[in-house]
Amino acid sequence: MGERDIKASIMNIELLAHPLGAALQLLAIIWALRLIPLTGKAKAWLVFSAAFTLMGVRRIIELLEHFDIIHSGIASNNLNDIIALITSILIVIGVYLIREIFEERQQAQQKLQQQLDELLRFQKLTVGRELRMKELAEENTALRNQIAAAQLEETKS
Repeated sequence: MGERDIKASIMNIELLAHPLGAALQLLAIIWALRLIPLTGKAKAWLVFSAAFTLMGVRRIIELLEHFDIIHSGIASNNLNDIIALITSILIVIGVYLIREIFEERQQAQQKLQQQLDELLRFQKLTVGRELRMKELAEENTALRNQIAAAQLEETKS
C-alpha cells in the first residue's frame, strides 16, 4: 500500500467520521433536551446542549474544510481552537450544574433510609408489644383455669 493509498484511506475515514460525529452530536443534543422534564434541571441540560452544538459545528467546519468549501488556515485553526475552548468551558459548567441531580438523589435516599429505619423500629416495638399481650392473655387464661379448678375443688369439699 503506497503513500497515496494511505492518504486516500485517511480521507475516506474523515469523510465518514465528520458527518457521523455531527449526527451523534445532534443525537446528544436531543437526548439532553429530553432530560429537562425528567430532571427539572433545564440550565444544566441547556449548557450541555450548547456544548454538543459547538462540537457538531466543529465537525461541520472540518467537513467543509475537507471539501475545500472553506479554506483551512490560521483563521480556521484559531476558530477551531476557540470553539474547542468554549466547548470545554460549557462542559465544565454543565457538570457543575448537573451535580445537583446527584446531590438531590443522595439526600432523597438518605431520607428514605431514615424513614425505613423509623418504620423498622416501630414494627419491632409493635410486634414486641403484640407478643407480650399474647403472653399475658395466655397467662390470664391459665390463672382463670387455676381459679376455676380451685373453686371446683372447694365446692366438692
